Amino acid sequence: PWGSMHEGKNGSIIELGHLLHKAATIILFDRVYMFCSMRGTTYPTKEMHMIRNNIMQITGDLPLAVVILAKLMRTMDLRKWGPASEYLMSNEEDTKLKTILSVSIDDLPDELKSCLLYTAGFPENRIIDAHQLVRLWMAEGFLTRQMGLEAEQLGQCYLKELIFRGLLQLISRSSGGDGGRVESVAIHDQIHPLLRLEVQHTSFMDLHYGGHVQPPANTRHLALYINSNKFSAPSSLLG
Repeated sequence: PWGSMHEGKNGSIIELGHLLHKAATIILFDRVYMFCSMRGTTYPTKEMHMIRNNIMQITGDLPLAVVILAKLMRTMDLRKWGPASEYLMSNEEDTKLKTILSVSIDDLPDELKSCLLYTAGFPENRIIDAHQLVRLWMAEGFLTRQMGLEAEQLGQCYLKELIFRGLLQLISRSSGGDGGRVESVAIHDQIHPLLRLEVQHTSFMDLHYGGHVQPPANTRHLALYINSNKFSAPSSLLG
């Protein structure tokens, strides 16, 4: 997993900083993009050359931003590459990772987008039980039967798609065919706060950390944090 910090074998904390050279950034981008290339679109193209030539400007040399960008481009419809590359190049208002994440979220189908945004209500640095998460998605009505799949099967498909796109991290999976069943996932510690900004900006979810809660007028879901050890799963405010 890519990120700012991770724990070494001896318990020490290792900081993963910015990539130092454009060549290293491009190598990482190419390797991630070409992995599982059967999902990728035609390569290279004019838009891809633009992105690769300006990769340091777009990603800020952050490994996580490079990985998310590569996974976005290999799943995005080729017809969207032009507008996406222009937006990534021109947007200077947000952090680089926030810009890339925003485009990645916008590229998701509506049901899959709701499933991802719902995870913003979970506490930071928590391993999420996949079975529980899928059940919560089912209760919220996010899983509409498709292609003859039962809701739980569709939930597993959604989990695997979000992992493939780099928006959720795979923690464990069972052995078996088709890559096994996802057992647990997590949200990257740099992605989690950006998801929370997104859900509050779009009125998808409101987050509260104790005290009296006045249900907001336009928010569809509410997440309550009683204390550091207790957590109430996000609940719907709509009937």
